[in-house]
Amino acid sequence: MATFETKNNVSINVYGYEKELYPVRITSLKTADAHVDLLLISNDVTNHDVAIKDICCLIRHMTKHHGTKHLFPYCLMHQNTEQSHKAHLEDCMVHRPQKIEMPSDNILKFNNFQKQLPCPVVVYADFESVINAATGEHSVCSYGFHVESRIPGLPFSSSPTMYVGMDAPAKFLEEMRQLSKHVSNFISMEVKPMNLTWL
Repeated sequence: MATFETKNNVSINVYGYEKELYPVRITSLKTADAHVDLLLISNDVTNHDVAIKDICCLIRHMTKHHGTKHLFPYCLMHQNTEQSHKAHLEDCMVHRPQKIEMPSDNILKFNNFQKQLPCPVVVYADFESVINAATGEHSVCSYGFHVESRIPGLPFSSSPTMYVGMDAPAKFLEEMRQLSKHVSNFISMEVKPMNLTWL
């Protein structure tokens, strides 16, 4: 097939279908005069290739979006706009063809709690924003955060901190800088020299 592509300057992708689409063979040609998508139909005896006229129709059932879908042949994900498709395709082409399979159990569980390391400071933060009706742009207008700390006397650790104002991002960063200085001072105080022994 690679020889046929080179001689005729035609790129060819081959897909299989078992409950969903998967790549069988993806062309290595970056540019060509024409492109063909084929669907491989096989059984225990024979294999047969069928031309796919519109691969968008073949994957239309994958989402509730009824417009045109742009498929990435390497990862079989898709985008709804040509611009986002082109942006992802450059990264996608770096890797070999692959098919993403999500686990059947959609709940992630962590059981090895004995392997966790204690963390002296944890910050839980949440932001709220207002949306410009004309542009759809999000602007942060408030935040709240809570500090869980093993360090005694650490600022902000006594109760949740909340702030409302359009300068919320800058204000939050400044408060995190203050917090980090106190944490750094505590850590530097806790550093103890190692006693090395020579055999």
